[in-house]
Amino acid sequence: MHRADHLAVNLRFEAQPRDGDGKPMQATCFYRYDAVEDTALILADPLAAYATSPYGMTLNGKAIGNPLLAEGIGRAMLKQGRALLERAQQGIDAATQQILHREQDVPSR
Repeated sequence: MHRADHLAVNLRFEAQPRDGDGKPMQATCFYRYDAVEDTALILADPLAAYATSPYGMTLNGKAIGNPLLAEGIGRAMLKQGRALLERAQQGIDAATQQILHREQDVPSR
């Protein structure tokens, strides 16, 4: 079976500047093949064989190299981490409210 040594993901989006109309953008991110061997997971989901962070990127045809690429990946990971922590905190808060609500509904002995 022939495998590509990398995966290229093309994105088209519109950048929304704070004071103007949207600007069409195109990015391509390159991911290395990262699997050592075929597993059931990789056979079921071939994208699982590739790295989770890109090793290269172009933005509107211009190559984005290190350290700018590393900084962008770091910012994206921090944003994802903050979102995960926020969802976890919301879940904890909801569970706490349910416990408190149940305790109020239990008749005292």
